[in-house]
Amino acid sequence: MSTIIIENVRISYPHLWKKDAYGDSTPKYNAQFIINKKKNKAQVEQIEAVIEKLAEENHKGSRKSMYTPFVDGDELNETLDEDEQKVELGNAFKLTAKNSNKPAVVDNKTQRVDEEDPIGQRLTRGGDFVNAKIRFYYWQRDSFKGVLASLEAVQWASEGDLFGGSDESGPDFQVIEEDDLTAEEKEFLTQ
Repeated sequence: MSTIIIENVRISYPHLWKKDAYGDSTPKYNAQFIINKKKNKAQVEQIEAVIEKLAEENHKGSRKSMYTPFVDGDELNETLDEDEQKVELGNAFKLTAKNSNKPAVVDNKTQRVDEEDPIGQRLTRGGDFVNAKIRFYYWQRDSFKGVLASLEAVQWASEGDLFGGSDESGPDFQVIEEDDLTAEEKEFLTQ
């Protein structure tokens, strides 16, 4: 096992407060981290070295036949239809980390954060810059073999452009008075 801290990376699809599952998998706390290939070159090399070391120590056969949570975003985008490609993955790697236990979440001053805090609310969506403590380990079960990443802790570092929306609430909308609603609309809103 190897534990590292990745710094100044963007968090994506964070599930830090409630467990989430993909398909029929076991629900876990999880997040994806977008790591810029150029700005975070040393961290990319460190992650690749950890995965390579764990593979050499445990895996018999080609590394390509083994699962890894560290994916080249450019290569991933090439496999997707143009309308499904994610611009944020260009020139970046995506690291997926999960844990059955709730990870520690702190702010930039290392004070604990919960879902109700303003920073905690930001961390329900992706886009901000964070530091994360990740533990890598080799895992094998039945025909599955690979290196996995355990999400141990997240530190909010700074604001980024949030994925999936903005912080502004309804700048182009007009206030709707209850008197302006039809009877059908009023009934719908009271259901």
